[in-house]
Amino acid sequence: MGKKDAPDAPDYTGAAVEEAEAGKEIVRQQTWANRPEQITPWGSTSWSTKSRVDPSTNKAVTQWHQTEALNPQIQRALDSQIAVQQGRSGLAQNLIGRAAGETAQQFDWNNMPDPASAPDVPDFYGQGLTQMGSLPNPNPAQQALPEGAQQYNELNSWQQGPQAQGLGQENIQRGLNYADLNDVNAAGAYNPDFAQTQYDRNMSLLRPEQERAMESMEVQLRNRGLTPGTEAYDRGIRDLRNQQSEARGRISADSVRYGGQEQQNQFQREMARRGQQAGEINQQGQFANQAAQQALQQQLGIGAQRFGQQAQAAQQANALRGQQFGEMQALQQQQGSAQDAAFNRQMQTANYQDQQRNQLMKEQLAMGGQGFNQQMQAANYQNTLRQQAIAEEAQRRGMSINEMNALMTGQQVGTPQMPQFMGAGAAQAPQLLAAAQAQGNFDQQGYSTGAGMFNAFMGAAGAGMKASDRRLKHDIQRRGTSPSGIPTYTFRYSDDDTGQVYSGAMAQDLLAMGLGHAVAEGINGMLGVFYDLIDVECVPVRRGV
Repeated sequence: MGKKDAPDAPDYTGAAVEEAEAGKEIVRQQTWANRPEQITPWGSTSWSTKSRVDPSTNKAVTQWHQTEALNPQIQRALDSQIAVQQGRSGLAQNLIGRAAGETAQQFDWNNMPDPASAPDVPDFYGQGLTQMGSLPNPNPAQQALPEGAQQYNELNSWQQGPQAQGLGQENIQRGLNYADLNDVNAAGAYNPDFAQTQYDRNMSLLRPEQERAMESMEVQLRNRGLTPGTEAYDRGIRDLRNQQSEARGRISADSVRYGGQEQQNQFQREMARRGQQAGEINQQGQFANQAAQQALQQQLGIGAQRFGQQAQAAQQANALRGQQFGEMQALQQQQGSAQDAAFNRQMQTANYQDQQRNQLMKEQLAMGGQGFNQQMQAANYQNTLRQQAIAEEAQRRGMSINEMNALMTGQQVGTPQMPQFMGAGAAQAPQLLAAAQAQGNFDQQGYSTGAGMFNAFMGAAGAGMKASDRRLKHDIQRRGTSPSGIPTYTFRYSDDDTGQVYSGAMAQDLLAMGLGHAVAEGINGMLGVFYDLIDVECVPVRRGV
């Protein structure tokens, strides 16, 4: 098809090797920069190198050696500290035998003071106590009421309050029936019939005109002495085809917009008719509820009047009963005062008996507590003697070990530290691998641009349209489904000598799904797809072989 070959892959391995070598050279330079010879009042630091062979790679490597030389005075002080630490270690070593002898014998528990026993509890608690006072009779004999006093069961009975009158339940309209309303096609799905009808109407007018224009162009070119296959003849036919394809694309886009407007107009007409029907049903329900509310208000007025009359009668009867009850309470209060005086005398006698009993109990507790505390003091003293004897024996057994620890944990020898210096910074290696990748991406973009021109001349025209006829492809494999349900495939174009693999849709699938507005027919009878009208892209996915 005249397309240029795909660009060669960049030499990523070579670029990576060169970048690694550059990084090694930078590490070597930084290592040399970070090996200064230091000379300070405390001493000096020097570096030397030797050539060695790495046993893991069998390659020559540089081995560094660091040498520190101290000032003679500091060196003598360091030698003295080491000698002192060696002396302490020798003393501690001499104590090992004594410590072994001290710990060889088991702990002698038999010669320790015995632990104290628990004190005895006194056994005279509760003996010889007086009898507790008895409770007075809370229900003394009832005295007879004065003659003529009424009993509670002789009072007038309470009058119950008025009873609420039952109200008849009115037939209130609690729900409306919208089942008979006209259905509205409000699913929101696009109906392609409007756009297709408009498209077919416009194409029936445009197609004869374009055919006549094509015939007229061929006659004009032949009259100019041009024949098919010549560059001028093919360019004139190609330019006319491009113009006609753009006209068909504009008709397709105009048809889609017209279809959407017509769909919206129809939806608004259906919604207006359904809203009118629903309004009439709502008015009927409101009228029924207003009538029921009026009937309910009339019943409430009659019931309220009857309820007030019954309440007045009950209040008068209950007032008479309250007067009788007050008279009986006054007589009973006189009788209760005499009973209270007798009850208080009995309570005073019982309280005096309980006070005597409590006094005796306190004396017994005081005597028993004093003896118990004396026994507890003696027991604590005995246990203190035992703990002191155990502590002395444990200290004697660990004396040598404690002395050894004190010698070994004394002042430690401090190694002189050389001052720190600012290390040299590392330079960045050149990004050779990234440069190779950028060059590869640039070459691939140029190749993709050429592949896009291949689709522009597959018999389809207009922005966003590419040849997607199943008859133009081979090695077709199903890939998946787009969010809107369009099948997607991978394929190769039959007349593409590069073998490039693409991903996209099939024009025949779109026609079967009713998406004819996104499909156009070329002059050669092959089908193209306006990919900007669907949710699928036609893109190259990998290089052919």
